[in-house]
Amino acid sequence: MVFGSQGGAGFLLGQKLVVTGGNQPFHRNNTGGYGAFTTPMFEGGYAENNNIHTYGVTRQDGVIVNPKTTGFSGGYQLIEVHASSGTRFSGHGFDRSRTADGTAPSGILRSGGQRLGEVLAYDRLLTTEERDQVYAYLNTKWMGRPVAGVRRTGAAVAAALSVHAGAWMDLGFETVSAQTLSGAGAISNGTLVATAVIAPGDAADAVGTLSVSNITVAAGVRYEADYAAGGSDSVMASGALSIQGYGEVYLKLHELTKPMNDIVLFSFSSFEGSSNLAAWVFTGDDPASYVPRLSVVGNTVRVIFVPNGTLILLR
Repeated sequence: MVFGSQGGAGFLLGQKLVVTGGNQPFHRNNTGGYGAFTTPMFEGGYAENNNIHTYGVTRQDGVIVNPKTTGFSGGYQLIEVHASSGTRFSGHGFDRSRTADGTAPSGILRSGGQRLGEVLAYDRLLTTEERDQVYAYLNTKWMGRPVAGVRRTGAAVAAALSVHAGAWMDLGFETVSAQTLSGAGAISNGTLVATAVIAPGDAADAVGTLSVSNITVAAGVRYEADYAAGGSDSVMASGALSIQGYGEVYLKLHELTKPMNDIVLFSFSSFEGSSNLAAWVFTGDDPASYVPRLSVVGNTVRVIFVPNGTLILLR
């Protein structure tokens, strides 16, 4: 897994419930405090079969370590756990979501403190060759470290990419394509390619602003634009915006019949493909007595609402 202990590390792998005499193989106990990244990775639970770490293999950045005496680095690392026998965990970043009787939420104070980039779990031991392949893949993709015999090619592709408010994602100066792009966080150092849906906001029908470095909007994309009394959806590009063809703006006015302000769909430093905006269409809610139109105003692409009707001049 790609693991960051900048927040103290917490519990790398946790159990949902605690049963007396049960197996908690990944418990950090409290030597030094589980909120300190220098605390040993795993000190085990309270049963004989918790020696999976002693007889298995645990690595940090490819180097074998003793997890019962070795803490984390305080930064990002590649962590491997190869258990010597069958084991289990319930999730990441917590220790017990509830007590044994299933009532008190004891886990609230024992959660967080870590950053997870990617986690791969297998239901069997990997061969040496397989382990080397996984390590090389993660090391090349996330750490940018060249690995002998491994070459990274092409762009990353995601079915859905969502970065919530307060969170950030570093693309590592790569190009990443996503069928669905959402959230209200920040995505930096690279180019996003939206291929199907753009829906700013952390949840359906929520207004949000998504910050990016550069964004390319493929032909046929649907932009789901929420407009509410408190504001409207927006994508803020600190760099380039490229619109590659026709598209659709799906308006969601949330029962507002009279728009009060423009909807700033995009802001940018540079813009390529502005002529393609003429091929975009509007669907969704129809504001009474107004006609929505796309317009480029300064460094923004926005929806403006033009009064619909007939002007009669009397003299």
